[in-house]
Amino acid sequence: MITNKKLLYGILVVVVVVAGISLFVYLDKPTAVSAPTIPAPPTEPVEILKLSYNVRGCGEKETKEYTKTRGSGKEQKVDVSIDNGFINLTHYLNYVCCAKMEIYLDSLEVRPDHTLVKLKEKNEGKMCRCVCDYEIDMKIEAPGKGKYKIQIFGIEYENMPIDLLWEKEIEVTEHKAVSPQPKDDFCGLSTRGRCLTDEDCMKSGCSGQVCQPRSKLEDPIITTCEFRDCYNADIYGLKCKCVNDECQWYKYPKE
Repeated sequence: MITNKKLLYGILVVVVVVAGISLFVYLDKPTAVSAPTIPAPPTEPVEILKLSYNVRGCGEKETKEYTKTRGSGKEQKVDVSIDNGFINLTHYLNYVCCAKMEIYLDSLEVRPDHTLVKLKEKNEGKMCRCVCDYEIDMKIEAPGKGKYKIQIFGIEYENMPIDLLWEKEIEVTEHKAVSPQPKDDFCGLSTRGRCLTDEDCMKSGCSGQVCQPRSKLEDPIITTCEFRDCYNADIYGLKCKCVNDECQWYKYPKE
């Protein structure tokens, strides 16, 4: 009888030990973790549009308080044409005469049925009481055929909010765009004022044809507002940079 009890006790101990080992192995197994979801790449790569622009006008000045136009931009006049893949815009704008207008490609979004292009007009100069009429010529090289929705936002100045001034859907049916080649040599001006970094240099002049130190280092150069193709530094691949401690137009060599 005692022998049977010992045998049963031994079997019970073995069962408990085996169960404990099995439980330990189960708990020690690594928990399966689902792999993170990786978003699929876009079906169409987003290409960067090439933008060039020129600011003209401000011949006749009128002294009055500038009132910012709000809304969808129905009051804004913009001429549009398409030439071999280039979208040409001319924005007729009434704005303060002491402004220094710069145009930026704010964003580019490829959507299922069109490409949304957002342009931003920014006053890098000052605000004053006199206003005049500007003509802002913009040339956009579309990356391919298709529909484009162009939006112009402005006028950004310091912390002032910007509005949608104008928008329109455009279809490019032919694409033979070739970057425009300058006919004449660049006729902008470098003052070669002292600088330490590129941030110390800026474009100035009514057509952005002058490269000089920022106003705290050198007085801004005042120019007349006639337009010339040879003022467009972008066509020549030039940037206003600090080179050899001097602000000057500089073209980086191709790699």
